[in-house]
Amino acid sequence: MLRKTAKICLLVAIIFSTYILTQAQLPRLPWPRNLHVYDDALHWDAVENASGYRISLLGINSRGWIIAEVSQNRYDLRDLRYDYVYYTFVEAISANPAQHQDSVGSTLYHLTRPRPTPTPTSTPTATPSPTSTRVFLRGIGTPQNLRELPGAKVAWDPVAGAVSYSLYIIGGGETHTAGVLAPQTELSLTVLRAGITYRVLVSAHGNGQTYESQGRWSRYIEVTIPAAATSTPTA
Repeated sequence: MLRKTAKICLLVAIIFSTYILTQAQLPRLPWPRNLHVYDDALHWDAVENASGYRISLLGINSRGWIIAEVSQNRYDLRDLRYDYVYYTFVEAISANPAQHQDSVGSTLYHLTRPRPTPTPTSTPTATPSPTSTRVFLRGIGTPQNLRELPGAKVAWDPVAGAVSYSLYIIGGGETHTAGVLAPQTELSLTVLRAGITYRVLVSAHGNGQTYESQGRWSRYIEVTIPAAATSTPTA
């Protein structure tokens, strides 16, 4: 009985290993290129063998990502704010996962939705200003002075009321997230791949009782990981 169980476990392990190896050997689709805004939509060059595209957008002062999937090489901007900057990247989704993996994310694009050209209209009737809403939680600040330190580290100034910080790291076709508990205000990036330039953003978290649970994301900085700084590079 034990011998039979061992054989079954070995067979499962072989099948799983074969699947992982096959996935690793499959070529990726090329990432979408030539991102640009036209006619109130984000456009990019179509990718051969793609069944659709995954768009990720992060407003420069927002608290979370907007993620959407479309079947064509365009994304309608009607739900986005005018004159607002979004960090944006697009991935191509494979039409045949047995032949190709999904692409990595495109080069990070700074998307701004332009306002439409105004047209003459009659003078609008004045409307009363909306009544302001009382805010019960104190706002948590945005981390300032995000900077690179020697030895492939990043640091930022502490935020009043913060209990932790989240970091978002994009580069080399990869995305990483990390968390740091206050009062610490720095993070080592030596586990990332050497020679790759990453864009790093940070936001602060409050306790959700006195301060709001998460603040706005900072502006990003670019950090290139030197070979001498890496310890356990990831694939």
